[in-house]
Amino acid sequence: MRHFYRQLLCLLLVALVLTSCSSQSNEQTTLFRFVQRQPLQYAPYGGEQCAALLQKIDELLTKDIAALQPGESRTVQPTTELREQYYDLAQVMRWDFLPGFAEGEPPQHIGAYIYLAVAQSLRWYWQPLDLTDPNAWPTLWIAPDIVTDRRAWLAYGRENIMGTAASQIQAYIQTHFGVQVEAEPLNKWEFDGQYYILMDCGWAGPPMYRLTDLQLENRNGQIIYTATLQEYVSTGRYIGEEYPPNARQLVCSGSEETPNLQLYDNYWGDLIVSYYINPADGELFYLAVSAMPR
Repeated sequence: MRHFYRQLLCLLLVALVLTSCSSQSNEQTTLFRFVQRQPLQYAPYGGEQCAALLQKIDELLTKDIAALQPGESRTVQPTTELREQYYDLAQVMRWDFLPGFAEGEPPQHIGAYIYLAVAQSLRWYWQPLDLTDPNAWPTLWIAPDIVTDRRAWLAYGRENIMGTAASQIQAYIQTHFGVQVEAEPLNKWEFDGQYYILMDCGWAGPPMYRLTDLQLENRNGQIIYTATLQEYVSTGRYIGEEYPPNARQLVCSGSEETPNLQLYDNYWGDLIVSYYINPADGELFYLAVSAMPR
């Protein structure tokens, strides 16, 4: 009888282990399916489009740039095409995460840049909570390039999850701001000395900026661009996407009539970004970032 109970106990333990493995496998499969979702069209991936956008902006400004002599500056009237290029540039490079700083005084710590560096390299995916419920808010997930969901971290383990290497973030900061920063532990980020993983879910979708003013300056042969932009936010609720399908058209048209959109009444006001194109590598280099109260 004792032998029978011992066999029964072994069978129960085996069944429990198999059930646990099956559950874990199902969870990983679900996460795998989740990371394969398709990105939205309005959210370009990463910074590889930046060079093409900068080139298009220069093509639109060819005459203005050619007319500038060293020491001169001029104001350019924004057109629909210019607004479109800056709308896309702000989304690709995630200008909503730019740190504010005066020219020659960029921040000297990695925490000021990490959200910017990581956000501009993400793919954006939507997973509606319930397509049958018109009142349900959609949920935004980020993957597979950088997984920031704690459940995925726990399910896959550190060795299998794709984090953001500190060296990549440092290189990004050096390229775009000319600052060498030290990697260090940060609040809300898991850091193992090599990789950063955001341990909470709270990424906002790409911003909607309208170019309202553009200043060009020829500084010893180097063209400096200073763009002033207003941010728009959605006033509607959309299942499966964050903004109305024609959001880019509404923002870039220049019209004051923007159904389902409104100016973002934030504390800082309009965004002002000064930058130039680094002739050494063709990358966008930030000179200063500030805000102008409306």
